[in-house]
Amino acid sequence: MLASGCTASREAAPVEVELTREELQEIRAAAIRYYQEKKPEMWEVFVEELQRGALFLKKDLPEIGQPAIGIWRIEQDHGIALVRWSIDSMALYPGLQLARQEGRWTVTGDFIREELFSPEPGQL
Repeated sequence: MLASGCTASREAAPVEVELTREELQEIRAAAIRYYQEKKPEMWEVFVEELQRGALFLKKDLPEIGQPAIGIWRIEQDHGIALVRWSIDSMALYPGLQLARQEGRWTVTGDFIREELFSPEPGQL
């Protein structure tokens, strides 16, 4: 089961760190390894998405402004994270907290980001 995490909106903070394709490959491998070892809910789906996902540098997706691995985006909020985005109207976004340790990218934990929807004024 994924750990409960922070609450935030869908608007991610821009990533200040410039990642190379090699670093994205390293992050992908670390994420896959993490899911294969921890086996949280939906881990097989996450591993397949990460294995199949194309690598996008920040400059490859100027409209998003973030590096990505398929539908998984690199974000910077409270550190660097890899967050699964969906085209669905999901309100829960699984993610992995990342860190550079001994010169390599590694996963330090997982989380669920919950998007809270506020009703429009007068709709209560």
